[in-house]
Amino acid sequence: MVIHPLHDQFECFVYDGETATRHHGMLSLDPDAVRVDLENQTPNVWRYEDIELIWDGAYDEPVQMKSKNDPLTLIIHDPLFLQSLRQRRPNIADRPWWDIRLEGWPAVLMSCIVVSFLGSFIYYKGVPWFADTVAQFTPQNVEERMGVATANILVPAGNRCSSTEREQLLRRVSDRLIAADNSGYQYKIIYARLGMFNAFAAPGGVIVVSDSLIKAVDTPEELAGVLAHEMQHVIQKHSTRAIARKMGGRAILSIMSFDSAGTPLGMEQAAGLADLSFQRSDEENADVAAMDLLVKARIRPNGLIQFLERVERYTGGSHMKYLSTHPATQDRISKLRSILPARYEFEDIMTPEEWKKAQDVCVIYAKDASSEMPSQKW
Repeated sequence: MVIHPLHDQFECFVYDGETATRHHGMLSLDPDAVRVDLENQTPNVWRYEDIELIWDGAYDEPVQMKSKNDPLTLIIHDPLFLQSLRQRRPNIADRPWWDIRLEGWPAVLMSCIVVSFLGSFIYYKGVPWFADTVAQFTPQNVEERMGVATANILVPAGNRCSSTEREQLLRRVSDRLIAADNSGYQYKIIYARLGMFNAFAAPGGVIVVSDSLIKAVDTPEELAGVLAHEMQHVIQKHSTRAIARKMGGRAILSIMSFDSAGTPLGMEQAAGLADLSFQRSDEENADVAAMDLLVKARIRPNGLIQFLERVERYTGGSHMKYLSTHPATQDRISKLRSILPARYEFEDIMTPEEWKKAQDVCVIYAKDASSEMPSQKW
């Protein structure tokens, strides 16, 4: 077996740290130091202990190194150089435990794993964060136009209740809440024949309530609890954030542009708004804030609790549309009971006779066109 001694002289390229000019030189591995010879210049001498390895030549790349006391950077292409340098300074190319270098199929496999992980992280964390951020900074006037466009798509004029007298009675409920609210939103409450038990808040202050829900509640205080809860979704931008999460932050950005008719672009997917679900923390925050708003409006705050208890008893919390997109009803009831104030001032909203009349807010529409609407689902 023939053993060939390692070289101690290598060609190198030198950068002076001041210009982009590359100089050709010769590098010599002397017993005590590295000597760099450049044409017509005094040799540069580097002590081995002062050498810093910039790149160790992995993946067939050239070795790059410099000295602590010299601005020059050396590039050596010879694959045997690092092995020769290690004879003079054995630990110069040691890597930390986390610096793993893979080549071939292991590198491809690791790259696939990293890409998959990053893609999942961006999808489940990055996109929601971006969507929430975009929604948080969506101007109120844009939200209002989003809400109007959403209502026009989901509840066309022909489906809205048209009994002015009964709507005036129901306005007593919403007016009390709006007067106690200081968020700056201009609320529009729409009562409509939806064919299902439902209430939802569109961005910007538009709240849609079905006639089925109104008929199901026993008191105006229960309706006030529902409206106060939906108002909190508007105030805390839950509706806007939910749209952003479902359709992506890009949809919100596109919604900020308008067509020639003044309708936000990207609203073709607004039909899914009635099915949007909020995060559990959103629902809890809306419940707590709704209770405070009811107290400020001098409305019995237990109306929301009574409404949820009634629905829970009647359906088990599983069939009505209003509850299908909300967290467990019993958990919400327990939370609301725990924060119900012991003492509060209240004023009656309307008499039982007036409330019974108000519950028929869609009776005119139902009489004329009930055969064309789907039956309500209990």
